[in-house]
Amino acid sequence: MQAGLTDAAALAVISNADATTAATAAAVANATDAAALDIAAAAAATAAANAVITANQSDAAALQIC
Repeated sequence: MQAGLTDAAALAVISNADATTAATAAAVANATDAAALDIAAAAAATAAANAVITANQSDAAALQIC
């Protein structure tokens, strides 16, 4: 009986370790996804700011011509 209980306890420890590994992997994946979204958002914001700067430069050049 004791051996059976020991085996069950060992399996529970292994099962918990597997669950912890899976949860850790999911957390890392989610953090990676969030970082990728932050990078994409920053790139989009930079592109938008650059478009505004370019438009303002064009406007300034047009005013100088006039």
